[in-house]
Amino acid sequence: MASRSSRAALGAAVAAALALAACRTHDVDVRPFHIRATANGAPLEGLSPGAVFYVLFGAGEVQGPTTLRLPDAVYADGRPFGELVLSFDGAPAPGAVFDPSLGGVPLRVLVLADADARGPDGEALPIPGFRVATGSSPDFRHRIVLWEGTYTGDNGVARVFAPAGPHEDDPAIADIPGFQVEAVYAAWEPAECGLVYYDVLDVVGETASSDVALDHGERGVVPIGIREPWIVFHVQSWHRDGRCDGQAQAWSQLAAWRRPAP
Repeated sequence: MASRSSRAALGAAVAAALALAACRTHDVDVRPFHIRATANGAPLEGLSPGAVFYVLFGAGEVQGPTTLRLPDAVYADGRPFGELVLSFDGAPAPGAVFDPSLGGVPLRVLVLADADARGPDGEALPIPGFRVATGSSPDFRHRIVLWEGTYTGDNGVARVFAPAGPHEDDPAIADIPGFQVEAVYAAWEPAECGLVYYDVLDVVGETASSDVALDHGERGVVPIGIREPWIVFHVQSWHRDGRCDGQAQAWSQLAAWRRPAP
């Protein structure tokens, strides 16, 4: 006689198969940030081929909740860069904004530009992420991090890396949480080319007690040191067990921010 666990597993498999058969044209709904970065009015990703990290310094101008300008940015070695403008669609993560306190103070901005980066449907997403910090070396205080991408690891699950992770030119990486996507098979939906599994975002704080695991659409608070805690919003992460031409194998999208003390 089959065990209760084996019957449950068989039932789940049957339910998945029926759902998949009933819905073959729907695909998971994704709304990217569509991060944009310009260098002196031209797309930043057009400056160099391939994926390039830009580390820039300059006084900030907050032109709106989702637009930040550095009119006279310089590279880390002091070479002039010119005008940098960062902007994004804030609807996927309400609360992720360029706080007004970022205006008129020295900023450090790390931007990843990748002209070959694509979204879940093959659309161009040439700026996968950025992070912005105030202060000066080695005491940078990071204030906002955005990330989205279809990069995958060997296990087929979405990868999250700098700017939402370590970077060799950033001495203050301990000031932001760590982000890692964990494959989960409990939540799924039938999609055009197989099941899509919604994964968990593991957010690593300073101590084990401050770590959180966020499902898609969840928000968590992660303290780092004695400064204001981070607010992390996991928009969504997923991977699929099949893929059609032009569709991504996996996706992850997150935002994290902290506000200054009043």
